[in-house]
Amino acid sequence: MTSVDQRMNTLYKTWMLLASLWLGVTAPPAGAAELRPARFGVVLGYGAPTYSHFSYAGSGAGISGRGHAAQARLEWIPLRLPVGTFSVGVGLGFAVSPRTVTLTNATPTAEELRKDSSIVSVDRSNVLVSIPVETYLTYRAEFLEDQIVVPFARVGPSVTFVRQASNSGAPERAGKFFGLEYAAGIQVLLNAIDGGAAKSLRINAGLQQTYLTVEYARKTDLGVKNPDALDLRGDVIRAGLRFQF
Repeated sequence: MTSVDQRMNTLYKTWMLLASLWLGVTAPPAGAAELRPARFGVVLGYGAPTYSHFSYAGSGAGISGRGHAAQARLEWIPLRLPVGTFSVGVGLGFAVSPRTVTLTNATPTAEELRKDSSIVSVDRSNVLVSIPVETYLTYRAEFLEDQIVVPFARVGPSVTFVRQASNSGAPERAGKFFGLEYAAGIQVLLNAIDGGAAKSLRINAGLQQTYLTVEYARKTDLGVKNPDALDLRGDVIRAGLRFQF
């Protein structure tokens, strides 16, 4: 090997050493994808709402018992402070009340008589279908990464689109209700159940944490005039899953 070749070989080894040192300094540490703070949250839940202040138009009958409600929320988490995390979000739901008999021994319609000519009288019942749209602010008492139990509180305004319908299929009433909902509950981290799967989801899908969430919420009047004179004040118990990315 000539002296020129020796110098070129030495220079090549020097550059390779410097490149290795540079990569060692600048490359992210192993598992860094796992440590990235979550910036967004998705919550899917089921609830059992009450309608203790609502009366059906035309009959005055109220609604007893709890209905069924599904809800989806999307949150942005802009603030992580030593005292906890703060997020803002939007939500969309769909709820159905228990069916309530509002009129007994009613005269059958022509359509009902066509289906069964022996009918003498029928009971009329109503159901309330509502679609709430909300914005809110959430505080989570989260002080540690992968904290097992996270208490939280949430508050925000909402507008609920309502449709009252009878079992004859004819809508009797429709409108909207402006409300204020506040809630509190706990979230339980599920990552520890299968640490390997949780780690894989963090690295490959960006899913940082999965929580089981339970909350109690109460809806009250927002303080503005409700033009349709609908009163959907009540409470709801919800359970679901929270995914943080």
